[in-house]
Amino acid sequence: MSYLPRRALGATGIMVSRVGVGTGTSGFTGEMAQAAMAPEAFGDILAYGLEAHGVNLWDTAHTYDMYPHLRAGLARVARSEVVIIGKTCAATKKGAVREVEAALRAMGTDYLDIFMLHGVRNATEFRCKRGALEGLLRLKEQGGIRAIGLSAHGIGGVRAALASPEIEIAFVRMNYAGACMDSPQEGLAATLAGLPAVRQAARTLIPKCLVPSLSGMIEPACAPECHQETVFDLVARLSAAGKGVLGMKLFGAGKLTAEPDKVLAFARTRDEVDAFVLGIEKKEELDSAAAVFRADPSRKNNTLHPL
Repeated sequence: MSYLPRRALGATGIMVSRVGVGTGTSGFTGEMAQAAMAPEAFGDILAYGLEAHGVNLWDTAHTYDMYPHLRAGLARVARSEVVIIGKTCAATKKGAVREVEAALRAMGTDYLDIFMLHGVRNATEFRCKRGALEGLLRLKEQGGIRAIGLSAHGIGGVRAALASPEIEIAFVRMNYAGACMDSPQEGLAATLAGLPAVRQAARTLIPKCLVPSLSGMIEPACAPECHQETVFDLVARLSAAGKGVLGMKLFGAGKLTAEPDKVLAFARTRDEVDAFVLGIEKKEELDSAAAVFRADPSRKNNTLHPL
């Protein structure tokens, strides 16, 4: 059995498999598909990915309700063998620290490899989250996290990751068709959606089942070609600047599932992306993705890590 190649995430020194396990696949109800699974069943999938294919990257967020599932996975493997990403929507230092500490307790670990500001749409939202960033920086100094990242839900968020020296890793939406890819997100609705007070009110007042529909009113279903090219250019610049790059929404939030060959062929051509995180619900999905990213010595910085 050959395992997936691994890449260093930018200058962090953190080695990740070219495929990562995502835990936040949401449907029309707004609920996460993985969270509906029994923790032990999903923990079995996580352990299988590592043992069968060397998939060592696990991605989650505070809002996914997945900490028991990752704890079940950690009960099956050595902590040092996996890289765990957490994310926070908090805007304040206190809020970010509280969510990291909650994640550590719930997963039963002393550290998280990467913690990110979650879903940043534009420069205004990034500035509003300066307190949270300061909290993550403090936790990094204390050893609670190894690296700091940003997941972008708008081109302005990608630009913020590129411009900020504190952001070591960027999580960017990209696929071959532009489905659910980043757009400028600079309008009034997007700006309001990013304000901490508005986000808190929305979480309190809006049922989860309405969240996908409301998000669709703010974000285009498909980014125009010019915006796709902007994202690809920024991703290349992020990589050239020594920042780690992770890709998400490879299947366009489910819109591209009928064309898996095209989806995965696109992913393999993006050499500037260190790893793609896929929403995984079955072992067979890991098998299919791993087959695409088997070791290819022509790719940059690939390192084989048999377990």
